[in-house]
Amino acid sequence: MTSEFLNIGGRDCAVYRGAQPRALLIQPAGDHEMDGLQQQADLLEQRCGDGFLLAAFPIAD
Repeated sequence: MTSEFLNIGGRDCAVYRGAQPRALLIQPAGDHEMDGLQQQADLLEQRCGDGFLLAAFPIAD
């Protein structure tokens, strides 16, 4: 899994991507959720293998 931070539409987004993504997960996230994204991505990788791309963007809580 790779992770990177991109600026998309003026928002800093976190992107976690497996080698063969088949599912796109888009997640609006508050500050506390953004802090736990790596753990969430690790759990997704354990359950789904490399078949996902998780893109999260911050929202105001």
